[in-house]
Amino acid sequence: MGENINNIFRTVQAETQCPFAKSAVITFARSISAEFSVREAGQQLYEDIAAYIQEGIATAPDGLAVALPNTVIGDDFESLASGFNSLYRALKIRDGFNEEAIATENIEDPSWQLTIGGQRLFTLVFSSLYPVANPRHIDEANTTIIFFQPVQSFNDRIPQDKGSEEFRKLKANIRSRFAKAGLAYDTAIHDEPREAAKYLSPLHLGMQAVEWWKSGWSEF
Repeated sequence: MGENINNIFRTVQAETQCPFAKSAVITFARSISAEFSVREAGQQLYEDIAAYIQEGIATAPDGLAVALPNTVIGDDFESLASGFNSLYRALKIRDGFNEEAIATENIEDPSWQLTIGGQRLFTLVFSSLYPVANPRHIDEANTTIIFFQPVQSFNDRIPQDKGSEEFRKLKANIRSRFAKAGLAYDTAIHDEPREAAKYLSPLHLGMQAVEWWKSGWSEF
């Protein structure tokens, strides 16, 4: 992995139909070794997220991306959901939470967001496991990229009043962009009130939301 993977994600960023992504200023965590367990991946990634929150966010305010081999995070879609859940738990444990505290997090709450070091991070999973027509597809075999976006960056770009005319026009514009590019735009997922359900998009248009937090996870 390394610089080549970073370039692949920058291509995804440049080609996306989201009008804000092209100008986003982002940075990259260290790639995860194929030899790592999910726990080891979480330990390394936690260090990089913590460093990003403390220092990197000032120069790359729109997000941090990390590349993981599918052999670490999940080599089919079902195992990707459980692998992401395991990674989430590994990050929370490194952030000082125990299993009891993790279990009390109400991930179903629409106001919930992954929070590390006090920083709320809207999170998106891209993977070679997604079909080509899915906007979350990346064109690199055996690879998943997770993107962590500080909520403030998201809020600065998106109107917060979802009932406003400005917000409705923005949604219509984005949907039109995806349609013209021949890409699936899953309205049900984008309108899903639970933020966590947007982290992992379904494989295909119209499928149920991926409730990854209900998947199995690795014991640490």
